[in-house]
Amino acid sequence: MAIKTNNHKINNHKKSTRKNISNKTSFFKNITAKKVIFTIILALIILFIFSNSIQNGVKSSGKSMRVLEWLVGLCPQINISEYFIRKLGHFCEFFILGIFLTLTFYIYTNNISKHIFKILFIGLFIPVCDETIQIFSDGRTALVSDVLLDFLGTLSGIIIMLLFIAFIINRKRRN
Repeated sequence: MAIKTNNHKINNHKKSTRKNISNKTSFFKNITAKKVIFTIILALIILFIFSNSIQNGVKSSGKSMRVLEWLVGLCPQINISEYFIRKLGHFCEFFILGIFLTLTFYIYTNNISKHIFKILFIGLFIPVCDETIQIFSDGRTALVSDVLLDFLGTLSGIIIMLLFIAFIINRKRRN
């Protein structure tokens, strides 16, 4: 009977060890999958931003007008200009960039505070590249004010995500 008890303990230990290894393996697969997914999303956002910059002035203006017409159709009493729509578009696409830039760094490092300057640098570098691309697009101009607006959008996304991450971390600590 003692031998069966020892074997039972040994078998349970083996099962427990296999389960722990399996849990660790699936954890790392999940982390790797998250890294790949968020990296791809971030790359697609950057490609979207740059593809908008490559468009000539007529195409870009046409997109803004379609958004404006859609908004007016939704709310006829709205009174905004195409210029406002264009600037709002700049802010929004870079706001989304800031969110995913921060999330991607967080998934890779799990310690965002050590990498905040890298995030801010990339968050400024992409708007500078975006406006530089516009120099070579017909009917488009590169404006320092657009770089600042784009960076403000990125910075807003970064701050929102930092607050969200801090909230989640504090909530986990309490539990």
